Amino acid sequence: MPFSNYFNPFIGGLPVKKKGLFEKNARYLEHNLIFGRSIQKVGTLLFCLAYAQEPGSAKVGGVWQDIRPVFAVSAMANLYTDLKEVNTFRNTRVAHVESKLDDPEEAWRAMRAWLRCLGRMAEIGS
Repeated sequence: MPFSNYFNPFIGGLPVKKKGLFEKNARYLEHNLIFGRSIQKVGTLLFCLAYAQEPGSAKVGGVWQDIRPVFAVSAMANLYTDLKEVNTFRNTRVAHVESKLDDPEEAWRAMRAWLRCLGRMAEIGS
């Protein structure tokens, strides 16, 4: 497969919304992996994890064909759960504050979730 098609495989048979998600995330993967640009890393990782964990998800070639076997292992399913929780907290309470974080117990729960997520990442990476 030519390199230019690896991150841009044919996905014409997908619904428009799903096609857009694959195109966007493939672009983010290319920017992160090939060009070293830091673009939507957590969101892209979540998309890859979700794609690989869905047994009925569309079979797409190119980079997606390689993502599925790597991200389909059970350790990745657990990572998805933790990372989604961390990302939701980050998006609503840290990066885009929807309400002030003034509950110490909530802050500690979030910190434990972040540490659990980092621990899972370290286990997977070793």
